[in-house]
Amino acid sequence: MRWRVVLWAFAVVLLIPAALLTIARLSGSDLSLAVKAVAFTPAGVLLYAGGLVVLLALAVRRGRRRWPMSVAALAAAGLGLHLAWVAPWYVGTSAASDAEPSLRVLTANVLGDAGDGPGLVEAAADADIDVLAVQELSTGTLAEMDRAGLAELFPYRAGEPDPGDKRGTMVFAREPISDVTRLPTVMGSWSVRIGDVTAFVVHPAYPLRIDSWRTEHAALLAAAEELEPDLVVGDLNATLDHAPMRRLLDAGYRDATELSGSGWQPTWPASGSGLQGLLPPVVQIDHVLVDDGWTAVRTWTVEIDGTDHRALVAELAAG
Repeated sequence: MRWRVVLWAFAVVLLIPAALLTIARLSGSDLSLAVKAVAFTPAGVLLYAGGLVVLLALAVRRGRRRWPMSVAALAAAGLGLHLAWVAPWYVGTSAASDAEPSLRVLTANVLGDAGDGPGLVEAAADADIDVLAVQELSTGTLAEMDRAGLAELFPYRAGEPDPGDKRGTMVFAREPISDVTRLPTVMGSWSVRIGDVTAFVVHPAYPLRIDSWRTEHAALLAAAEELEPDLVVGDLNATLDHAPMRRLLDAGYRDATELSGSGWQPTWPASGSGLQGLLPPVVQIDHVLVDDGWTAVRTWTVEIDGTDHRALVAELAAG
């Protein structure tokens, strides 16, 4: 009897959080608690898989009795659903995996003065980046990047750093930048033309400020539908499971990581200060989105000292 109680307890501990993640993801709710839960949707795979193993053990030990088998069937359905949500990261839909990249993009949130600006410049040089998007860029970190040779790598720039630390967003490019327009987010977002490419470099509010998060994502979607950028790049403070990101996908954008099948590449939290600096990255909130005129060859993340985000690199090809 005791072992059955222990196994049922394990099953409950695993499956209740899994079910709550499923409900939050399916609901599309923009309530604060649901939005935070949806960020961890991929964890449902492990929770359902663990719960399913426990339930099957119960069913075998109890002679395949109906109750554990019925719950196991529900757990299997939940596992299948979460696997379907995760699978695109690994399967990919791009036909350009062997193509020569024509554009390399790097996006990084540098956490104001905390991030290693020279390290970011070095990472951009190593990856032969064409477009560098930087969020939470302070005037101090920008000065350090300039001293590290930023202007030699990227002669053109747009946007503004923040003298107050964490609201600055800028884009740096090898080709001329024109048509610079500010987009309606508090932390700084821009529409720019880089050569023949129109890009949004964005940083909407994080979901701790849930009203601003909703409003700014809606504003960015409206701007994308109006201006039709080729790329949407930056710290979107949302995963592909969040409803605002799914609306961007419905509007014709595709995530470079999913397109290339490069696998799960969480970007937050990384090596920032405080409790979050003790955790491995578990949430993928930094993105490169492309319209149907572009596809992705591959993506990968880069650790930048001091910041709580991993940088994301995307190799893109036209067509």
